[in-house]
Amino acid sequence: MKPSPVGVYGVAPLSLLVATLLISGCQSESSETPAAAAAEPVAVDVQTIRPHTMAVPRVYPGRTQASDDVQVRSRISGIVLERQYQEGRLVSEGSPLFQIDPTLYQSAVQQAQADLDYDKAQLRQAEREWKRISSLYKSKTVSERDYDNALSNLELAKASVQRTAASLDDARIHLDYTAITTPISGYAGIRQVEPGDLINEGDVLVTVQRLDPIYVQFSIPEADAVRFGAALQPDAGSGQASDLKGDVNPVHIRLLQSDGRLYEREGRIDFSDRQVDPETGTVRLRAQFPNPNAELIPGQFVRLRVNGLQLENAIDVPARSVSQRGQESALLLVNSSNEVEPVEVQLGERIGERQLVVGGLAAGDRVIVSGQMKLQPGMTVDPQLLNQNHAQTETQTQSKREQDVAEVTE
Repeated sequence: MKPSPVGVYGVAPLSLLVATLLISGCQSESSETPAAAAAEPVAVDVQTIRPHTMAVPRVYPGRTQASDDVQVRSRISGIVLERQYQEGRLVSEGSPLFQIDPTLYQSAVQQAQADLDYDKAQLRQAEREWKRISSLYKSKTVSERDYDNALSNLELAKASVQRTAASLDDARIHLDYTAITTPISGYAGIRQVEPGDLINEGDVLVTVQRLDPIYVQFSIPEADAVRFGAALQPDAGSGQASDLKGDVNPVHIRLLQSDGRLYEREGRIDFSDRQVDPETGTVRLRAQFPNPNAELIPGQFVRLRVNGLQLENAIDVPARSVSQRGQESALLLVNSSNEVEPVEVQLGERIGERQLVVGGLAAGDRVIVSGQMKLQPGMTVDPQLLNQNHAQTETQTQSKREQDVAEVTE
């Protein structure tokens, strides 16, 4: 077997190894015989590779935003008479915000009502005339022309009533617009106008934001979208994240506030974009959190902790067993002859004290997890098998995930 490149596989550099052997030989020329030195294989701890399902915590940065953000605008022109709310306070849907001078609009309603009353009187007159003319026409007392004129007058009177009724409805609508109310329940912002101001149609008067629930916009890398996209899709029926089978997936979303405190309420994903941003290589998602006390406000920088994401057939080893030099990574294996054998591997991410391996290992491989510095390729060792189930279980516990999540690269 060829010796490994110096320093890559976690073995002692060749020059250091030779020096160590020389020093040992000088200190005791006859204390050990060659047979005694080779009699006892070195005991090493090994882990047998068994692919398994592994929980992978994630932390993503995000920004809070209101679930509704409404600019309350004036639908008419007029003079603002009064403000009827307190800035920064919670307002209920339909509650008054501003009162615009209604005088001109009340007058318009009265005028439209008068026009409608007049047209209704004209209609009643036309109906009576039509009834009389149609009766005389049957007895051949009046001409066909008189009959046609009476019918036309009746139809025109009906149309006139419909027109003036619509004008009255329009006038009443504009009168209602003088009382400006909030279309949603939420927190009212700073007023944009003062009593006495002349406003025009379309002017913004105040902004009302709904903060319960509150949204958090965040993005995930394209790689995570490929691996975990199915678990992060909101279900159309329940709004909960669902797996490929359509069942609710135990994906838990927690929020870390800007000061590091964990928000007490759990959230859920309610939107996932269907495309990758070509500029950033990320996919946009949105989470929703209950916020009854308005503890969270729009514009905050937060972090979302996503637990419950899983990798199938994952291979992981203790991080301490991996040796690296530059871009190269390697492990020491014990082969079927109980000899040390180096192997180059491709690494995934590190999760706490465990290191994901995405290439170079297979099920059944025995990885040396301690004592690598005293080994070299080809040495015969005495493998001591670690409790594999214990090692995997340790990485899955909630307390461990809570510690690991801070170490995940955002």
